[in-house]
Amino acid sequence: MSKEFADFMDRLREEPLEEQINEISDILTKVMAIVVSAIDDINMKMANLEYQFSNLQGDQTRIVQEIQQIKATGVTPSGKPIVSPATGPQAPIIKPAPKPAPRPLTPMSARSAINSELKALFSRRKKS
Repeated sequence: MSKEFADFMDRLREEPLEEQINEISDILTKVMAIVVSAIDDINMKMANLEYQFSNLQGDQTRIVQEIQQIKATGVTPSGKPIVSPATGPQAPIIKPAPKPAPRPLTPMSARSAINSELKALFSRRKKS
């Protein structure tokens, strides 16, 4: 790989300056596209993980509420009373914190917008 890059750099030195600039700008455009694509993929995966985490928090909150209801009423969801081995003061019922609102997903991320602008600039430069 380093040999190929060295050969590329040697070949690039022999070309006229305008061709050098064009080749390097093409390389930078491709690298930017790869980087932006990777970042967008990571952002999508993070949003998916946040969504799943939010669902888990909701499930956990629901389970805690059911447990507190069972402790308060002494009846299971099936309607059978709970037989506790020891009687003692019951813990106060604590309401769980409200579920946080999920972050809205933007249709176009800032990185995608920058990449689009760079592509437009490079395409205008190539046309002129």
